[in-house]
Amino acid sequence: MIVKNDKFFGFYLCDQWQHLQKPIRVNDNSHICLIFSYNMTDSLQNRYFRLKTMYTPNILVNKVLDYDVIQQVKLILYVQDTPLQSQPGERSFTATTTITVNIKDIDNRPPWFQPCTKVTVGSAKICLSLGYRGRVNLTEKQDGALQLQPGPVYARDGDRSRNEEISYKIVRGNEDNIFQIDENSGNISMLKPPDIAGPISLLVLAFQLLNRDQFATTSVTIDVMKKSRNPPRFEKERYEGYVYSNSGPENMVLRDKMSNRPFRVRARDEDFASGINPDIKYEVQYSSYVNITTDGFILLKKAVRTDAFALQLRAVDVSTGESGTAALSVNVLPPVGIQSQDESYRAGDMALLGFVMAALLVLCLIVIGYLISRVKKGNSDAFKLSEVSIFPSKLMFRAMLEVYSAP
Repeated sequence: MIVKNDKFFGFYLCDQWQHLQKPIRVNDNSHICLIFSYNMTDSLQNRYFRLKTMYTPNILVNKVLDYDVIQQVKLILYVQDTPLQSQPGERSFTATTTITVNIKDIDNRPPWFQPCTKVTVGSAKICLSLGYRGRVNLTEKQDGALQLQPGPVYARDGDRSRNEEISYKIVRGNEDNIFQIDENSGNISMLKPPDIAGPISLLVLAFQLLNRDQFATTSVTIDVMKKSRNPPRFEKERYEGYVYSNSGPENMVLRDKMSNRPFRVRARDEDFASGINPDIKYEVQYSSYVNITTDGFILLKKAVRTDAFALQLRAVDVSTGESGTAALSVNVLPPVGIQSQDESYRAGDMALLGFVMAALLVLCLIVIGYLISRVKKGNSDAFKLSEVSIFPSKLMFRAMLEVYSAP
């Protein structure tokens, strides 16, 4: 028995339902009209391919083939010149051949704008793009390709192996002919300066040159901004703040250690007459301890486990991308009611001591005035009495000093 094409049998098959056009044929030189039995074995045969019947070696597609999942299948076809269930002692001859099926990608997907997020809906695969965004100055024409985010306009063929040539066109939003797009690269450039501030929304079409029915669209938003001449600047280059060691999340960093006034930073923009730019956003860099509010207040995110920490503040003009920075050092104070090692007294103690000393001074002045008036009258007995009354006052004053000067 001779099996034709018994070395290597390969052919191409599109990723769609179809009947293979080249069935395997076997001739038996000695027994004409003998019925042959066929069997195809492969780990994937039940998923993708099957024989028409055990006596008809036509290979049929059993399941839709996805080129992104599988690009090649190898099958082994067995044949024998007796039925599969032979009689005992019946002589049987067999042969095998290898069949390699190469999957060919077809043109069934449009261009995909990059970058994109792939989504599967049933058996269909689509690619979702959020579009592109750029910025130009009012009344200024920028030379060269515009810088866009997240990158330049670019689309590739959704059929991975085909890589069809893509062309680009602006189909809407360019009524004033301010912009143009390169048909081959997709780069957008300016023909003339814009004269009105605000966003310009362009609708860009990408299509295959050989099959224009395969196309996709995306949005390109160009923000036309008034030119900024000054970046945001903080009122100081360096700041100092304070916080108590027992402070928890959402507690504010303080302006000083003598009061509970919250610390606050401001950045000015000289492009505005008032210095206040409503598009300024504050950020904290190089610290995991704090956040900053839109108003410039610093809030703790967690308890502080150190004596001090430093960070960098950043003010960003979100409309222009310009920014300014300042440094902030935060000192950690002992909890309220506990005296620190580098401080002799708390503010309340010093205030009480000052009050007592002032009261004693007033009392001494009254006594001295009384003595002077009595001396002028020549009353020596009263003078002696005043000396006796002054002596206890001196003792009281000295005692108070010893109390507050004690370590």
